[in-house]
Amino acid sequence: MSQNDTGRTLAVKPENWDILYISLDRLPVSLMAAVLLCDAVFWAAGEVFALRAAEWLLGGVLLTGIMAAANGLFVYLSLGRLRPTRVCLLHTGGNLLVLLLSLFNLVLRINQGGDALVPAGIGLSGATLLLMMATARLARGMARRRGPDDSVRFNLF
Repeated sequence: MSQNDTGRTLAVKPENWDILYISLDRLPVSLMAAVLLCDAVFWAAGEVFALRAAEWLLGGVLLTGIMAAANGLFVYLSLGRLRPTRVCLLHTGGNLLVLLLSLFNLVLRINQGGDALVPAGIGLSGATLLLMMATARLARGMARRRGPDDSVRFNLF
């Protein structure tokens, strides 16, 4: 949030949102959905390409998730000394759990190959995707609060 000369908080319009945040918000979820699709293809058809593609996609989920976490940490630190709300803490904890589940899923696949896919790999991918969608829903509730002048205000903390 920024302040004008009178000390009042200025509203942030949606077209001024950070393009990096918009990209990093959706990319890990999309990649995890692709992992689940690759898992289904490998399970149904036995295509080894789908298994290898899922491993690479999981690496992409981890990389973009870490980048999103770094971006969130940067935003938190740049806002100054604020107390996070319960929703913010749930969102952060959920995202950390997503990163840990994705890492475990990737290590399991690298160590055991296709044998790890059914049912553990598919179950981990599905649970991780559902958790990602839940934390994204929490983030939507945190980031968009309507102000009295019907403009969007950031309310992360």
